[in-house]
Amino acid sequence: MALASIFIAFLFAALISTGKTQTGSCRKTVDCICTYDDDWRIDLTPIAQSQFGPAPGPTYDYYYSYWPCYDGSVENVACNAAVIQADDLSYPTWCYSCGTAATNDFGTDSNGNVYIQYNGGDDGRSSKVVLQCSPNDEGTLNALGEQVPESKEYDFTFSSKYACPLSPGAPPPDKPNGSSSVSVSVSPGTIMCIIFIIVLTVYFVGGVLLMKFYKGAEGRELVPNYHLWAAIPGLIKDGVKFFIGLFPCGGNVTVSSAGKYENL
Repeated sequence: MALASIFIAFLFAALISTGKTQTGSCRKTVDCICTYDDDWRIDLTPIAQSQFGPAPGPTYDYYYSYWPCYDGSVENVACNAAVIQADDLSYPTWCYSCGTAATNDFGTDSNGNVYIQYNGGDDGRSSKVVLQCSPNDEGTLNALGEQVPESKEYDFTFSSKYACPLSPGAPPPDKPNGSSSVSVSVSPGTIMCIIFIIVLTVYFVGGVLLMKFYKGAEGRELVPNYHLWAAIPGLIKDGVKFFIGLFPCGGNVTVSSAGKYENL
């Protein structure tokens, strides 16, 4: 019975820790990498110099190109920046810098979204790129334009597998040299659940064999500590009734000599 109680406590602990999420803000540690308070991180290193876009703005008047940690350029016009605004998709005749790689800084907004801020663009232009985890996406840029007209502050979302948080020590999805690797982030709660399932399986299988061949049990008595497991639904029900009884609207309850809860 004591072993079964340990199993139940272990299960609750595993379920609670499985829901673990990254804590705090993701702060820039080096170019292309930010780290959370619990050492989880976002690593854009494999795509630092990759170009994304051109992506059309909301009115299709302008097109935007993006390099996460590098000052790139577009053909036919002279611009070098992490975010570039141009007048045409294929043959631009002019362009503006909307922020340089040297000024990039990570931040976390009030909704927990991680973003990269780029400043130092032409005529005071700046860009805010919100990172969105998309496990099957190499990288997709969505240009939202100026949320405040004439502010010269441009908003974007960038969906990518590289924007997904990595557990401490886990490599990014692709190595910088271009070879592939698989990154699997397993939380402590998941590990506990796996261990619990293995131990529980051994407990029940071993217990059934023991009850069958050592004690000669039959039917439901083959289940180890059957009476304890059978009593759990009733114990949960009694616990709920007792908890409700703690509140004025739930009535007062007490425990009878038979071990059952009764209304006063």
